[in-house]
Amino acid sequence: MAHILVVEDDADLRGLLQSVLRDTGHEAICANTFAEAHAVVHSARKLDLVFTDIELGSEAEGGLRIGRIVAQRRPDTPILYTTGRPLSDVMREQFIPASAFIPKPYTADAVLDQVALLLCRDPFTWRRGWDSNPR
Repeated sequence: MAHILVVEDDADLRGLLQSVLRDTGHEAICANTFAEAHAVVHSARKLDLVFTDIELGSEAEGGLRIGRIVAQRRPDTPILYTTGRPLSDVMREQFIPASAFIPKPYTADAVLDQVALLLCRDPFTWRRGWDSNPR
């Protein structure tokens, strides 16, 4: 089981991601603001991956800030970034080395594939037992 911090300000999308990850046997630790994510990253909680929206409400680049904090506090923890806006070169240059990007909108399969790759797991094995309908 992987422990995945999901940082997403859209409650519906956050709930969907939480459900998809739990359906695959993993713990989804959810945060909807930069402050909540910051607290989790600084806590003693186990984190195997962080999946963060780049834009978090009033924090225009809050997800990028979370990535930098994760790189400092938990350097072995990969980041999966997402946004529904065009990705600029300036944003991409701020990604930490152990990271990937998935644009919105995305399917559950696409998210699970990226998560599996970042955790160095075979995507097929990762989804075993989970129905293949995008959510």
